[in-house]
Amino acid sequence: MNAPVDEDFHVHIYFDAATRDSVLAIRRHLEQTPAFTVELQPVRERPMGPHPLPFFNAHVARADLGAFVWWLMANHGPHPVLVHPNTGDDLADHTRHAVWLGGPLDLNLASL
Repeated sequence: MNAPVDEDFHVHIYFDAATRDSVLAIRRHLEQTPAFTVELQPVRERPMGPHPLPFFNAHVARADLGAFVWWLMANHGPHPVLVHPNTGDDLADHTRHAVWLGGPLDLNLASL
């Protein structure tokens, strides 16, 4: 039986030195656009936890997930994007329950 999904999702948008400016442009757009209810988290300038590249993430309400992912599909540029629910099972959330835009990265699953 699957664990129940909480009411929000995490969306991680990754970057490297060459794509930092474009990820910050995406973040600024999200800050200035009220089309989605998202809570933007700080930009992480280094890999952290299971994430192998710098990133920023957003907490997205379930009601806005479809519209937000649709927008990201067309606007994520060169950035890999991880979308996952928060079920309380971090390993499953970052693997079996996850979807990727722009191709998956190898996560550091030992940190979960």
